Amino acid sequence: MPRSGELHVTSTATHLYGRRHYSLLSLAAVALAVIAVFAGAAVGYSILLQPRVYGAQADFLITPRADISDAAVDRAMVTQVMIVTSDPVLQPVADRSGLPLSRVRRNVDAEIVGRSNLLRLTVSDPDQARAVELARLVTEQYLLRSAPPAVGPAIATAVATTPATPAPSAGATDAPAETPAETPAEAPVADPPPTRSTVLSPAALLEDPLQPQPRRALAGGLLLGLLAAAVTVAVLERPRWLTRPFASWR
Repeated sequence: MPRSGELHVTSTATHLYGRRHYSLLSLAAVALAVIAVFAGAAVGYSILLQPRVYGAQADFLITPRADISDAAVDRAMVTQVMIVTSDPVLQPVADRSGLPLSRVRRNVDAEIVGRSNLLRLTVSDPDQARAVELARLVTEQYLLRSAPPAVGPAIATAVATTPATPAPSAGATDAPAETPAETPAEAPVADPPPTRSTVLSPAALLEDPLQPQPRRALAGGLLLGLLAAAVTVAVLERPRWLTRPFASWR
């Protein structure tokens, strides 16, 4: 049976341990708040230092032919993304804007929105007006490359070059009739492309800049601060045997 002195010592030790535990929790809470505040302030300061990058967008509706399969439609949609970001489209844009082709490549992005038939073009640039102008030029060149080839001029050229049949003279009634010239074969009509691209929304400036994004950056900074605070709490609240391993073995 423990003596009264031993009970008093045990009660005092328990009380001191509870006070120490409460102090550690308070210190952890203060550290959590301080780290979160400093992280948010650091993120806000870094946002102010970043240059603004504006964006312009244009949307295209890709209409597939009714006689092609779903797999062919998917391939055609991917092909349109590759066309709008290809050098044959971007090189004329670089020439007309006076920018290097490498920079135009970096500033132009395209994607299919979800599982829809919507092709979205996004152009970024530090200058608002130039972002819209680049998006307009890319739209123009893309429509030229994705338009179906015209077969009407080829047929008209073939008909125009056909020689006319001369009329018989009055004194040549007994001459054998000339064989009429053969009608030239019609030019083969090419199959229509698997998709047709039309402008759904012309090039326009986005309301918010692409960079910086204060809300996303602030959320990331707060998350980083909370993670650092959690690590701090874990270090402060680590088991005592980690700090005094030899004493715990006795």
